[in-house]
Amino acid sequence: MKDTVIINNNFVEKLFSKGRLPISSKIERAHIILSSLNLKYIQTPTKLYYNSSKLYIKYKAPFFDDSSKKYEDFLLTKIKLLIQNLKELEKEIDIISENRILMRDVYSKNITFDKILRIIDPGSYTYEEKRTIEKIKIFNYEKLRLLIISLIYDSLKSKSINEQDLSYLVIKLNSETRKCSSIINYLEDIDNKEQTLENYVLRR
Repeated sequence: MKDTVIINNNFVEKLFSKGRLPISSKIERAHIILSSLNLKYIQTPTKLYYNSSKLYIKYKAPFFDDSSKKYEDFLLTKIKLLIQNLKELEKEIDIISENRILMRDVYSKNITFDKILRIIDPGSYTYEEKRTIEKIKIFNYEKLRLLIISLIYDSLKSKSINEQDLSYLVIKLNSETRKCSSIINYLEDIDNKEQTLENYVLRR
């Protein structure tokens, strides 16, 4: 069974499916910590709910609106603006990493994009007591890099591009970006930052 998601006013509530109960203590602790953080680019729970048996069953979080043309708008973003957005996002990734929270389930469908890129659905984020903060940060930065790669792939799928050519493009981009310590470092090396992301990916 899937979790139940309810959008009400400017908030979203996520009720965990019965099959997921009891929720892992690592997830519950991550959500308790996240609820104490005031983040703008990463969705965090604002309230946790428990049933009569004291099982964690639901959380409430801010609802981030999405562009009706999310993928198109993402591709048309200038490189310099994407870098600015990702720098703000990285600041928040640093905050949750320092709180020993591992980002999980981060892929293109778990983001919103309406001029600002936001990561949503922290339902499976975990608190990692035994990992070092540095290793958690490396893991989370890699999640951000893979998120951008998956966003590019899903965005370009709507274009009239041969599937084989598209796969080659994305595999090559994935290989290039993996050599950098972060996706921002890769983007910073692009000479013409006034060009759109689409222009760079398709014409480089």
